Amino acid sequence: MPLPFPALLVASTDDPYGSLAYARQRAGEWRAGLVEIGACGHINGASGLGGWREGRNLFDAFRAGLRDAV
Repeated sequence: MPLPFPALLVASTDDPYGSLAYARQRAGEWRAGLVEIGACGHINGASGLGGWREGRNLFDAFRAGLRDAV
């Protein structure tokens, strides 16, 4: 079922809690964007990504896209 709001799913190729196939399926069902970030494990504070500048850049680009769509 599509989500009633814009969404972006960020997925790691080696997340032990959810496969990339699962992320792709959810993104399709939700009609959400999907960004595959490579082998980063589960994306959380314990993943070793630190401040994760790339994640912030993804978020900023997603927000900018929302502003441009208005």
